[in-house]
Amino acid sequence: MKILNLFIIISGFMGMMYGDYQCELTKKSVPLPHEVRVTDQDRCINASLEEILHENPFKSALLIYDEQNRKYYSFTDEHQEQLKDNRNCHAIFLSEGDMEAVYLSPLSEATSQYSPVQNIKNALEGDGLRLYELGGFYLCGMDNFPQNSERSFSWYLAAADHGETEAYSWIARAYIRGEGVERDSRKAIAWFEKGAELEIADDVIGLAYCYQEGVGVEKDKRKAFSLFQQLANEGHPEAQYMVGFYYEDKDGGKYNETAAYWYRKSAERGHFQAQRSFAICLEEGKGIAKDEKKAVAWYLKAVQQDDIVAANNLALCYFDGRGVKKDEHKAVKWFTFAAQADLEEAQISLGKCYEEGIGVAKDEEKAFSLYQAAAEQEFPAAYYEVARCYQEGIGMHKDLSKAQLYYEKDKLHNVVAYPTLTHLQSRRS
Repeated sequence: MKILNLFIIISGFMGMMYGDYQCELTKKSVPLPHEVRVTDQDRCINASLEEILHENPFKSALLIYDEQNRKYYSFTDEHQEQLKDNRNCHAIFLSEGDMEAVYLSPLSEATSQYSPVQNIKNALEGDGLRLYELGGFYLCGMDNFPQNSERSFSWYLAAADHGETEAYSWIARAYIRGEGVERDSRKAIAWFEKGAELEIADDVIGLAYCYQEGVGVEKDKRKAFSLFQQLANEGHPEAQYMVGFYYEDKDGGKYNETAAYWYRKSAERGHFQAQRSFAICLEEGKGIAKDEKKAVAWYLKAVQQDDIVAANNLALCYFDGRGVKKDEHKAVKWFTFAAQADLEEAQISLGKCYEEGIGVAKDEEKAFSLYQAAAEQEFPAAYYEVARCYQEGIGMHKDLSKAQLYYEKDKLHNVVAYPTLTHLQSRRS
């Protein structure tokens, strides 16, 4: 379990630092013609779009677009008042080099508290917080903004230049991920340190992870622990969780009680990984009195935050009747929840359920597909299951050559005892 937790922590850190966002993109934009003239009532001239953009220090502009007449107006109070009742007029935003403008809202709604127009106006006037928000919009493609890591990085930099310290950690992470800027872990460290000097928690956490993994600095787990401990004492849930992790199994379990203490602290503050880890402590009696019922309750809290590892552990509790009434149907439910999120050990366990018809109708083809899905993720325990299916013709025609291939893969890996139903029959007896 400790090995699995370590893998998850490192994977989470790498995900945070190296990216792989899954953001829902909203597609609504205004294509720009080759030549754009902007009517500027204040100056009584028709300026080119290039002229308008170059006048702004951020090379961006908020405009009014008349869809029917295909005209563009500068976003002045006069134009807004003149055109506010025109249903064909919309508020749009664009930056230098854009082929399409971001659609913001109908002009008639531009003054609404729900419209982003005022925030954009404030950003273009140098409001650090609004510049920071623009970075986030481009990072994930929110509110009609296209996902664009280069734009995101430039707006975060602008926010930092205008005093928004929350941008520091995002700039650092962009340098580590190489998103929107060339990868440079040393510059990332400089930004994390800049925020850490101001005692900004996200930057202290980022710096601690860098020391833990040796990203941009020489690996120094003592330094990492010191930073985590500093924040943990101040009540930061992520840091409390990491302090618990450091103490877990240290010196043969000598500090398990301390680990459980910090896991609980973090769990009570809503940290889902800590909720799962504290549940494991309760389930195994590790550093705290064993209480399987309370363990199930904490697993459920973590699952409510979509923790798929907790869902897999909860499924095992239902399967074995530990801390809860035995219920194979609910076990299948939670195995499915985790397997659909590509957790390999859950795919193996669910495959076993389908193969044996436990808690679900027997379906050997489904079982094989689950084993295969885990094997495609190079999960060591899956190779044996796939090999066995090919050898015995479970869920597909027998194929001894493929069976041999997967048995060879199985031999090449030292299989860790992950929480699966690989030894199903022995667990049921």
